[in-house]
Amino acid sequence: MIKRIINFIKAEIWIVELSRYPRILAFFIRQLRIILMAWKGFRDNRISLRASALTFYTMLSIVPVAAMVFGISKGFGFEQKLERILREQFSKREEFQEVLEYIIDFAQNMLIRINGGFIAGIGLVVLFWSVMQVLGNIENSFNAIWQIKRPRPFIRKFSDYLSMMLIAPVL
Repeated sequence: MIKRIINFIKAEIWIVELSRYPRILAFFIRQLRIILMAWKGFRDNRISLRASALTFYTMLSIVPVAAMVFGISKGFGFEQKLERILREQFSKREEFQEVLEYIIDFAQNMLIRINGGFIAGIGLVVLFWSVMQVLGNIENSFNAIWQIKRPRPFIRKFSDYLSMMLIAPVL
């Protein structure tokens, strides 16, 4: 009996004519087909690995992106407003507040350290580069998940990422 079920799931489910079965059974066979196709895609495309990579890059990018956002918002004069909004949004849970404080302090310290001539220029370039790398890796992961074969041209990526880095803090 178990061999028969396994054989049905592996082979026969794809060749069986659904019109022969009652509607409810045909519905369940269709649902089983969908589940099997999703599982095959999940396994073949190593989705859990890609999700882990996205999580890693997201966690890695929080501080440089925060520094970039605070730097740009400081340039436009709403650094305090941004801090207030973030604190309000994360005020619901205490553990989020601790993490937010750490991120804000680290980002502000990073900005303080890169203030000052040549070192500031190098620090700013490294900051831009790290944010661009993180965004590029996130895009590559999504391209792999969605099976995009040809990546966008570098100039398009650069202009989109730069726009995101400069406009997002203002919004």
